[in-house]
Amino acid sequence: MEARFAKSKFSPGPGPKELTVRLEQDGDKVRRVATGTNADGSAIHEESSTPWDGKDHVAAKPSEPSRTVAITQVDSRTLQLIVKESGKVTHTIHLIISKDGKTSTQTDDGITENGEKVHNVTVAEKQ
Repeated sequence: MEARFAKSKFSPGPGPKELTVRLEQDGDKVRRVATGTNADGSAIHEESSTPWDGKDHVAAKPSEPSRTVAITQVDSRTLQLIVKESGKVTHTIHLIISKDGKTSTQTDDGITENGEKVHNVTVAEKQ
């Protein structure tokens, strides 16, 4: 899915200039590949494969603080992700896929490393 940012809201902003995210089921895992360009022009390239079991799984890069993510499938079209850094919840993310499978809406409520509140709503449309 490729995000269309006209329908997306980033607080605090700005959001990325462009972003393509591919999500696919890989057995009992969610595989996510994100590529694009941040607002400052730096490249985005993230890859992960995480079980859907609701348990904390390490998701940090060696240069980042200890980060885990727990993914729970709420229903056939909804995932909930809980992101923790050093054991403390920093983001709660809900990802909902439309009935026709063409649009996803991701709501991210959390806090930045600087203590700023985050409320991002990203709308992506399948291309």
